[in-house]
Amino acid sequence: MSRLSFSIAWIAVLALFLSASFVACGDDDDDNNDADVDDDTASPADDDVDDDVDDDVNDDSDDDVDDDVNDDVDDDADDDTTILDCPAVIARQPYLQNVTQTSINVLWQTDEEADALVEWGQTEELGQYVNNDEMKIRHDLQIDGLEPGARYYYRVRSCLDVTDIASFQTAPDDDSPFNFVAFGDNQSGYEIFAQIAPMMVAEHPHLAISVGDTVDDGWQKEDWDQQLFGPAQDLWRETPLYIATGNHEGLAPYLFSDFHFPCNDREYYYFVYGNVFFLALALDTIHITLPATPQYRFMVDALSSDEAQNADFRVVFFHTPPWTEGWVGYDGEWMVRTFIVPVMEQYGVDVYMNGHTHDYERGLRNGVTNYIIGGAGGGLDSWARDVEHITEYYAVHHYLSVKVDGPTMTLDAVGLDGEIFDTWQITRNGD
Repeated sequence: MSRLSFSIAWIAVLALFLSASFVACGDDDDDNNDADVDDDTASPADDDVDDDVDDDVNDDSDDDVDDDVNDDVDDDADDDTTILDCPAVIARQPYLQNVTQTSINVLWQTDEEADALVEWGQTEELGQYVNNDEMKIRHDLQIDGLEPGARYYYRVRSCLDVTDIASFQTAPDDDSPFNFVAFGDNQSGYEIFAQIAPMMVAEHPHLAISVGDTVDDGWQKEDWDQQLFGPAQDLWRETPLYIATGNHEGLAPYLFSDFHFPCNDREYYYFVYGNVFFLALALDTIHITLPATPQYRFMVDALSSDEAQNADFRVVFFHTPPWTEGWVGYDGEWMVRTFIVPVMEQYGVDVYMNGHTHDYERGLRNGVTNYIIGGAGGGLDSWARDVEHITEYYAVHHYLSVKVDGPTMTLDAVGLDGEIFDTWQITRNGD
């Protein structure tokens, strides 16, 4: 399948954008629109939920889901964690989304309809839970009331199937050091991505960022499991994942049904983690961002906001690059060069990251560091042209390892052999 399609139905696309309404990104904790969340966290479950079942696990029809399952008049906490003797099993292991200082979303999928429960706590004894008895295949539960920069343990259960205990860390205070990993274009090269994922796991990153094309065909559910969730399930169960949509995801429904992004689950959004402001844009050859379009207004409002301007660093990530030295016949996106880059330069973006071209590139233009990190699995492109401000080019599979410590951000490019082949440091001067 070709990576690039410029045959866009412009009238339809323009109609899509003109019909969209602009909504500012509010408090992250208010952006959970999924009905899965049950505020039943006050009554802890037993360390082993199996102990809460009736002596005859097959004879609990009175406790099964009914129309009033979430009715708060039931004072028996055991009713909320009764294990249903149903055949569903967990088909997609838990993965983390939308972490804040006080909350996080845990998502997973079952092979058929099932209930959902997350046990969690500050030790492996767990002791607290959040649940939903509605029978579904896609499960999304939010854990609230957490402490900033703290590690928590959790496991999920649907029907009789229970996962192993994993852990996550909430967003830290503004001045706390943290690290994150970034990658792009793993798509059909999942054998390569399966080698990169364990290296990212070994870094115990606080966040993972994708610049898009995480799958070959976003409209095929099996691609999501085979190319993204399967090879890196050990990473996603402990590291929140943030995705910028690529042209291979496009507007596929799975991008919206299987993820829980900030800013009302739109395909473009922002969030603050530590002392860094992150902005994800949907620039994927389908979306357009011209002045007066909703995404353009969102971008300007986000980058000019107090949250962005008061952060030590501003990081923007999206799929299609404005310039590229790789890929014969493609030199980047003129609309990104014309309309996006000037805004990033105006509002002091420190670094932006792209994919689409399958290579590694780094440059510096008007004080803004730019990366192409499209080497997480897809077939590699070759060098095609010289771009004056791009000074590093490698046609290698890789990922980006980023460490943030106060006023210093260190970015290391790591190859398949685990060695750093390029490093760059950005230091704030107290401005």
